Amino acid sequence: MLRTKTERAFLRAYREDALRSQGKRCYYCLDRICFVTVTGDHVRARANGGPTSRENIVAACQWCNTLKGDMDVEAFMRLILHPSEYTPDAFWLIKARRFVNIRDAMQAKMAAE
Repeated sequence: MLRTKTERAFLRAYREDALRSQGKRCYYCLDRICFVTVTGDHVRARANGGPTSRENIVAACQWCNTLKGDMDVEAFMRLILHPSEYTPDAFWLIKARRFVNIRDAMQAKMAAE
């Protein structure tokens, strides 16, 4: 789906706002991302009628955004947080990355205290 220059400019602004408010971390796996590598993910996918609005955009890494696709955010998070033995390996990898990022953040916080 092609976007106009105005739509692209708004999406860029929404994506950068989301990145700042999320502490420069991916919404899903919590990996650090920067303004160059960030993608704007529609929480409710455009394919499912989701708007391109500030409230519907989160900052995500390319890996998570691609894997989520047009999946519902609750279903995607369920696959990440509680994968089953039949869940594809990619979701297990995101779960592991999320765990490592949470652990590292906790260790950094403890070291600062």
